[in-house]
Amino acid sequence: GHGTDFEEHVHEGMQTQDGGYLAVGHTAERDGEGSPTDILVIHVAADGTLNWSKTFGISGKMDVGIAIAEAQDGYLIGGGLHDNGQQQPALIKVGFDGTQQWSKTFPGEGVGAIRGIEVLQDGSIITTGYTDENMGGFIFIAEGRGFLMKTNGTGEVVWNRTLNIQQGTKLRALNSGGFAVLSTDWVSVEGEDVTQIGIT
Repeated sequence: GHGTDFEEHVHEGMQTQDGGYLAVGHTAERDGEGSPTDILVIHVAADGTLNWSKTFGISGKMDVGIAIAEAQDGYLIGGGLHDNGQQQPALIKVGFDGTQQWSKTFPGEGVGAIRGIEVLQDGSIITTGYTDENMGGFIFIAEGRGFLMKTNGTGEVVWNRTLNIQQGTKLRALNSGGFAVLSTDWVSVEGEDVTQIGIT
């Protein structure tokens, strides 16, 4: 395997246009329960040989990578980075060699993260995720407020819409010009709280 010497988790993987594979997740900064985490991104060749491994984050904070996508000139990493004292939705753009080109955070109410990315044909970027959460790091079901956001190819916000869901998890552009957003939410079934998958 490839990675670091500390605890780590992969949250999304994909095959890249060069035939290799890209994975994103997080790695602990040190041994021990409750250790701060950094975003971990690994690219391997088709035969599994490591091409590169990169970490991104603020030392001593809970930063997490959750989503990836391929653009025409590199890769996009979505997740949460610390900014102004708490985890905020974040996008990082790297070249095909893993070299960081830019990093953007999108401050909002409470803790947040990007959980899904789609790159459109014109190079613009659509993301979904959550804000207004209390917990940082990687959480399975955010109990915050979902969003759908469009940026240009350099991460500058074009528009940002609040969704009537607790989180957006993944998304796809539709031929009709809109977007389908997958979400997971808490619902009450026969008096018990359970999770339910929905499409917005």
